[in-house]
Amino acid sequence: KELLMRPIALACALVLLLAGQAFAQKEAPVSEPSQTVLAKVNGTSITMSDFLDLVAGLPPQQQHLAFRNRERVLDSLVNKELFFQEAMSGGLDTDPDVVSLMAKFKKEVVTQAFLRKVVERAKPVTEADIERYYLENKDRFKTPEKITASHIVLKTEEEAKAVQAALQEGKDFVDLAKERSIGPRAAQGGSLGSITRGEMPLEFDQVAFNLSVGSISEVVKTPFGFHIIKVTDHIPPMQMEFSEVSERIQQRLHAERQQEAVRAFLEEATTNSTIETYPERLDGSKP
Repeated sequence: KELLMRPIALACALVLLLAGQAFAQKEAPVSEPSQTVLAKVNGTSITMSDFLDLVAGLPPQQQHLAFRNRERVLDSLVNKELFFQEAMSGGLDTDPDVVSLMAKFKKEVVTQAFLRKVVERAKPVTEADIERYYLENKDRFKTPEKITASHIVLKTEEEAKAVQAALQEGKDFVDLAKERSIGPRAAQGGSLGSITRGEMPLEFDQVAFNLSVGSISEVVKTPFGFHIIKVTDHIPPMQMEFSEVSERIQQRLHAERQQEAVRAFLEEATTNSTIETYPERLDGSKP
């Protein structure tokens, strides 16, 4: 019996997962799907509604494949109905293990449906809300400061000073980087490309982001060695336009208001409920 129940439990768990995905993906009620009959199994109809429900429960990247392979999806629905009818004819729906799984499935579905109703209580996000958030948080919507830089890394300060002297004598920065640098970008002439603050050690950033374009730094010590830095471009932070970020703000505010609706419900429900918890029993040492 135990071996028989394992595939049943797995199948029920799969149905539960698909149901949860379907609830997560459908933020609002959809129109009544078509009741066109696609197949009949011992007189039981399989409709377009059944087909669309199955597809809606799949991950987005698989939904496209499902529509491309409609007949295979329909075959799977037919097979599922055959399994179901055989199980019902054998009275498997009254098996205690199945009844327990069905109860869990019901609890999950009802909970998900109620949660959807809770989040629907969230206050709608208006254009005025989005504009106000943008104006009050403009610093959050800036492109980061960037520099284009190269560096030569040496093991000792003495070596770094020798390279710096060679640069002052007119030696080419790229050539010296290729010849002397121990950094991983030596073969590329020490080029770091475009970088933002935080990508390099703090000591590096403090010097590099204050260099004027075209200039070469003094010797800079970091945990990785002694650096000589050259900056060839500097792009200051720039304010992003409202049109660039309005959709992102709308999504953020919508999510925050949904979370607030859930918190409000839980606070009220907790206040009006008798709740007892026994965290000391979590380790299994007490009954």
